[in-house]
Amino acid sequence: MGACDFSAVFSEICGSIVAGDSVSQVEIYSLLFDNYYLSHKDEAAILDKSDINKRKQGKMNAHSGIIKYYCQDPEALAYDIETNIIPLISDKYALRDTFINMVKCDSCSEEKKADTLSDTDDLPHFFANVIIHSFGHNSVQKNTSPDISERIISSVPKPCKTFSGRKKELSALDEMLKAHDKIFVYGIGGIGKSEFMRTYISEHKKEYKNILYLTYESNLRTTIAGISFKDDVPQETIAARFERHSEYLKLMKTDSLIIIDNFDILPHEDVYLDELLSYSCKILFTTRNNFGDDYDTFELADIDRTTLFEIAEKFGLSDINYDTLDRIFAAAHDHTLACELIIRLLKKSAHTPDEILEMLMNNHVNIGASDKIRRSKTADAARYSEHIRQLFRLFALSEEQQNIMRLLSLIPVAGISDKYFQFLTNTTDCDIINEVDEIGLIRYEDHLITVHPLIGEAAAFDLSPDMDNCGHFIDALNMEYQHHLKTPINNMRQEVILEIADRIVEFAGKDNVPKYFEFLTNAAPYAEVFEDTYRMERYISQMEEYLPQITDVLSKAVYLTIKASYSMLYGNDADTAIEYSTQALSILHDYPDSYREAVLCFNIYNSMGAFFIEKKDFPRAKLCLEQARTYAENFDMPLDDVAVMFHNLSVLGIRQPIPQTNKNGAGQKISGSN
Repeated sequence: MGACDFSAVFSEICGSIVAGDSVSQVEIYSLLFDNYYLSHKDEAAILDKSDINKRKQGKMNAHSGIIKYYCQDPEALAYDIETNIIPLISDKYALRDTFINMVKCDSCSEEKKADTLSDTDDLPHFFANVIIHSFGHNSVQKNTSPDISERIISSVPKPCKTFSGRKKELSALDEMLKAHDKIFVYGIGGIGKSEFMRTYISEHKKEYKNILYLTYESNLRTTIAGISFKDDVPQETIAARFERHSEYLKLMKTDSLIIIDNFDILPHEDVYLDELLSYSCKILFTTRNNFGDDYDTFELADIDRTTLFEIAEKFGLSDINYDTLDRIFAAAHDHTLACELIIRLLKKSAHTPDEILEMLMNNHVNIGASDKIRRSKTADAARYSEHIRQLFRLFALSEEQQNIMRLLSLIPVAGISDKYFQFLTNTTDCDIINEVDEIGLIRYEDHLITVHPLIGEAAAFDLSPDMDNCGHFIDALNMEYQHHLKTPINNMRQEVILEIADRIVEFAGKDNVPKYFEFLTNAAPYAEVFEDTYRMERYISQMEEYLPQITDVLSKAVYLTIKASYSMLYGNDADTAIEYSTQALSILHDYPDSYREAVLCFNIYNSMGAFFIEKKDFPRAKLCLEQARTYAENFDMPLDDVAVMFHNLSVLGIRQPIPQTNKNGAGQKISGSN
C-alpha cells in the first residue's frame, strides 16, 4: 500500500498548524471540509472526536460523502484550503515538500503521480489534489514504509563465506532491536562488526520491508547525501541533497532498517546525528566507541576460541596441531581479524606456526578495556593495530603487490569500483588485485574493491604512500579535480575522490611539500563545487600548515583565491572574499606571461565578478567579468571554468546588461574598496 493515504495527509496538516494545541483535530477537519459541512448541515453530527482520531490513525478513510463531494468539485476544496487552512500553517512550503515526497513514494501509477504533481506552485490547488489523491486509499497501516526501491538504488553486501559463530549475539541483537529502534553496536577494530551486521541482515531480511546499508564517510550529511536516489540532479549541493534525502527517509517506519557501518566517532563529533535519531525507522550503527548510558548500546565481545577453530576448518587448515593453534590465538588475544590473517598465513605455508607464535610473543600487545571506550589512532598504533601491522609484513608481498596495496590504503572505506581504480592508477587489468584478494588482504567482488580499515592503516604504515611513490595516482586525481561542473558523472565520483583526498591528508607522507600543496589547491576548489565546507576547511588548514614552505608565487595566489571562496561559501562574506582576491591579484603580473598565470587571473576576475554581484555592486562586477571574458577570448581556458564565467555573465545580464566587451581592458586594476 502507498504512503500517501488520507490519515498520513491529514496528520501532516494537523502537525503543521500554528498553535496546534489550541486548534483541535475536529476543528481542523471541519475547516478543511468547510464547503461540504455548510451544504450538508444535517450531517454535522459526523464530527465526532473518536471518528476523527480513527481517520488520523488510518483506521477510517474520510467520510464517503466528503470524498464524493470534493471529487466532483476540487475547486471547492482548494477554496476551503486557501481560506481556512493555509493561514494557519506555520511553513506552507515545507508542507508542500513533504506532500511531494509522499506522492513520489506512493504505490500508485506513475501517470497518477504526475497528475497529482502537475502544479506544485499553486499551493491551494496542489494541496487539494493531494487530498483527493489520498482518498483513493481506503485505509493504511500507520507504520508502513514506502518501498525504497522505487526511489533508491542500493544493495546490501553479503557476509563472507567463512563467518562462524555469534549465534547468541545475533539472537540478542534481534531481541534488543524489537525493544529499541536505534542501537550502537560497538567493539574494538577488527573484531568483525561489519560481518556480524551483514550476517544479521542475511538472517532477518524477510522481516523488513526495506534495508539500507551505508558506510559512514566524513559525516552523516555526506553519508546521507551520498545515497543514490533515482531523481538526484547534478545541480544540487550536498546540503540540499541531504535535506531532500533526509525528508524521504523520515517517511520510513519501524518496518525498515538502516545500517550505518564504521561510525567511528563520538556522538558530539557529528552534528547531524540528532536528525538521524529522529527518524521513525530502526537504525543500527557499528562503531569502535562505547557511547555509554545515554544511548542504547550493544557490545560485540571477543570471539570465542571454538569459533576460531571453526573458521580455521572452513579455510581448510586441518594439518596444524590444535594445541599450537590454541597458543597462537591466545597470543593474538583472539582478535578476529588478526586470527584470520594468521590462518591465511598458515594456509599459505609462508611461515611455520612457531615463527608466527614467536613474532606475536615478541610484539605483545595488550588489548584492554580502554580500547572499547574511545578509538585513538595513537593508541591503535601502540596496541591492537600492531599485530595487524606485524602480520601484514609476514605476507612478504611482491613489489607489484606492494604498489597496489600502497594505493589501496588510500581508497574510501566504502570501497572503489575496479574500473575507476584502474583509471586512476593507469592499470589495464586486475591481476594484482585478484592476487591480493586471494591472499586475503582485500575483498574484491561484484567489481567493488574494499579494504578493512585496519589493514588499510597497516598498509599505509608499512608501505608509506607519499607524493612521489603515488605520483601518477596523485596526478590522476589532480586531473579529476579540474572538473568544476555539476554533472551526473561528477556527482557520482565526487564522494569517492574527496574521500581519497581525506585519506591522503591522513595517511600519505608530505615530504614533497610543493606537490602536496598543489594537490590541496586542486582538491579544495572541487569540494567548493559541491559546497562541502567541511572538507574545504580541512584542506585550507593543511595549506596554512605548509604555506611557510611554499616559495612559488602562483601557489600562494591560489591559496588566497581558495580562502576567498571559502569566505563566501561558509560565511557569505563578500567583503572578505574580495579582500583575499585583491591580495591574490596584487602578487601576480598585470599581463600574465604563462598560461598558468592567465588561467589564475581569469578565475580570480571571474570569482570577483560573482562576489560583486552578491554585493549588488554591478559596475565593479561588470568590470571584473569583462576582464575574465578578455582572458577567455585570448587564451584557451578550461571549458568548465568558461561555463562558470558565462553563468556569471548571465546573472549579471539579468541585473545589469553588459555592453560590448573592450578586449583591450585586460590588466585594469580592480579595487576592493567601495
